[in-house]
Amino acid sequence: MKNESINLTVSDLDREAQIEKLVRQIGELSDSELVQLNNIYCQETNAWDSEIYRNDEDFFNTFFEGRPQEVARAISFGEYEYQADWVKFNGYGNLETIRYMTKDDLVETPAYIAEFALNNQDAFDGFLNFEFNNGAEAE
Repeated sequence: MKNESINLTVSDLDREAQIEKLVRQIGELSDSELVQLNNIYCQETNAWDSEIYRNDEDFFNTFFEGRPQEVARAISFGEYEYQADWVKFNGYGNLETIRYMTKDDLVETPAYIAEFALNNQDAFDGFLNFEFNNGAEAE
């Protein structure tokens, strides 16, 4: 059997380290910041149906104004909790709520979003810190 080795360059290792640092940053975000990160990612990848919204009157006025029967359907066939902080549409247009946003509720894994953000820094600039200095984030 032939020994196969993995050939990683220094830039590959640097890139992996940068992704790991971004994943750590994502792990430290508040729930509202996680929602913002999720929605930036969704907008950049045209995954509009995976955006997350604050569960408030503005949400219902924006998406269901003047359509009370549609609200009843979306709640009835979804998994909706009135007290939850966040709401999103499932694949059928029904409502699903998120009580407390965590990184597990993101549309993709933190590592996947971190790698995407590293490749698309302009979209996440000012939100994630992309300054890497000798193996440590700049302060």
